[in-house]
Amino acid sequence: MITASGVSKRFGAKQAISDLSLSVGRGEVVGLLGPNGSGKTTMVRLFNGLLRPDAGGVRVDGRDPLVDGDAVRAASGVLTESAEFYGHLSALDNLRFFADLYGVSDPTRPRSLLEVGTFSTGMRKRLGFAKALLHDPRVLFLDEPTNGLDPDGTRAVLATIRRLNRTRGTTILICSHLLQQLETVCHRSLFIDA
Repeated sequence: MITASGVSKRFGAKQAISDLSLSVGRGEVVGLLGPNGSGKTTMVRLFNGLLRPDAGGVRVDGRDPLVDGDAVRAASGVLTESAEFYGHLSALDNLRFFADLYGVSDPTRPRSLLEVGTFSTGMRKRLGFAKALLHDPRVLFLDEPTNGLDPDGTRAVLATIRRLNRTRGTTILICSHLLQQLETVCHRSLFIDA
């Protein structure tokens, strides 16, 4: 479902990723673990076609995101560590805007996601998570999904991840540096560093 083969990516003098290969099967929840600066976010951007690898290639659902970017993004939900929204719009209006972009036909979907996600803190994280789920994606890329959340919010996010995987078979790649949080939700973990 998600593969990387011999991927390398450099930003100027900094080698962000070097000859990385990984595979995430359909319906798997996999943690991509490593310290800050190890290349986790770079991999999420490569998988979504926002960056071009210097070497190697990536596939999501059998597609190259650089060639079939629209199809990859239609099948994928992404939560970045710093989700950005339009400050002049309400939370609901932000989700309605993104629902239009995703072509979501159910007008009740944005409101239902706000009601389901009852995290006690981290409104931007909550909105980002709801935005990633708007179009009911088959694949989720979650970059540090619990950063900035209190313990109740963290438990709610992890419970949602388990539920999505169990009830919908969603394939999920979670980037984090917190192994102990992911042990309860991941089928397996991959470690990257340097």
